[in-house]
Amino acid sequence: MEIINLIGIWKIEKAIVGGDELLEEASLIFSDNKFERRTPDTVWKRNFQLIDCRGKFQGIDIYPQTEPYKGQLLKGIIKLENEKLYICHSEPDKVRPVAFESPKNTKSVVSISVKQ
Repeated sequence: MEIINLIGIWKIEKAIVGGDELLEEASLIFSDNKFERRTPDTVWKRNFQLIDCRGKFQGIDIYPQTEPYKGQLLKGIIKLENEKLYICHSEPDKVRPVAFESPKNTKSVVSISVKQ
């Protein structure tokens, strides 16, 4: 499993939830096994663990420390490609995604970020 260096600040260039693009300015700040998603109005704290999925992508298990989804597990996939960080995760109690997609009528999240 390739180690992805996540530590630092990543500006979210594009975020999609349930097929709809979010237009708010946001960033991800990673340190060790934690990250925060920050917007001008909110801070979401998350712990995470990278998972070897033995496939095309690396897995990521996200453990929210604040709402939304505090105390629940969000299963996701992650990759670093051409200096862009791609993350996709399902809503709680759903299976790990197999593609970087956020279909309509779901709460699946896709974000594409660049390191600052």
